[in-house]
Amino acid sequence: SSGFKYNPDIPLSEDIQKYAYNKCQESGIDYSIFLGLMRKESSFNPEVISKTNDYGLCQINKGNHNWMREVFGSDWDPMNPYDNIDASIFMLSKYTKDYNCDNYHVLLMNYNMGHGNAVECFNNGIYSSKYSRTIMDYAKEYGYSGDGKVRVF
Repeated sequence: SSGFKYNPDIPLSEDIQKYAYNKCQESGIDYSIFLGLMRKESSFNPEVISKTNDYGLCQINKGNHNWMREVFGSDWDPMNPYDNIDASIFMLSKYTKDYNCDNYHVLLMNYNMGHGNAVECFNNGIYSSKYSRTIMDYAKEYGYSGDGKVRVF
């Protein structure tokens, strides 16, 4: 009774879905929102590499690959869906703490555009983006009914 429910409408194996669910449980990141992020980033396709050098399920930018290998070990592989999920969840929980993100729009903006660009938006009174709103809309399709607050352990 872990609370995990396989979603056959999501084109990822039950094993990958359960892995993502458990990582979210461990880190305090909402699973419905994380599903929304994977859908927005890659349409759940672990093989995709973007023109801007973003890799895999959660589109981990090449600029992050070296420090991910420092965190997870030299065999960390952005094209491995499990490794990719590890990196994304790690970044989301790190950003929550480092940048004091109290809501998912702010967190997702940091994830998507980098902290410097996100701060520029915040300084101009912009606290959500098309990117963050799309993910939050997707999250509702996956059962999210929260208040948008981040609760990382």
